[in-house]
Amino acid sequence: MRKNIFLISIFTLLLILIPYALVDSHGLGTSIEVIEGDYLADIGYDAFLIEAQTPVRFDFGLFSSTEELWQPNNDGTYTSNSALPVDFDNLWVRVEETESNNRTIFATGIQQPTFGPTTMLFSFLKEGAYTMYIRFQNAKDEKIVEVKLPITVEKSSAGNSSFSIGWSLFLALFIGIAVGIFVPNPFKKE
Repeated sequence: MRKNIFLISIFTLLLILIPYALVDSHGLGTSIEVIEGDYLADIGYDAFLIEAQTPVRFDFGLFSSTEELWQPNNDGTYTSNSALPVDFDNLWVRVEETESNNRTIFATGIQQPTFGPTTMLFSFLKEGAYTMYIRFQNAKDEKIVEVKLPITVEKSSAGNSSFSIGWSLFLALFIGIAVGIFVPNPFKKE
């Protein structure tokens, strides 16, 4: 009997928390591609909306965007034939507040890792308009290309929800126990 209560509680907990986790993660994120000269900078982030006081993971990639790799479509747009990755050793990131005379609020260098994407975790303190400058550099710290990315940060939605993770855990446990006690077990041998 106790085993059944435990299993039903775990199942109910997962049934409630998995959709909550998917909604809370703001979807799958997005990516912005900026073409500068012969390069395509691919800057991805893990949030659908960037909110103040919420950590956002940025991924940085650099590709060749020479004319030979871009094929025209019938509708006037272009499709990448096969953008080739460009080797870079490190990058320099600077974030400026656009609304306060381009005041720099963050600047850092990021070394490209041996494997995996080049990433940065950052939290914007307040809502507003920002500009992120990304300078890709080679091993001699010489600039390969620098791109500019406008970013709009929305007001934080944290604290606006009255249904927190704590309440969802409590509710899942309560429902699991109730189901375990009151629903007959169809697999029980009599």
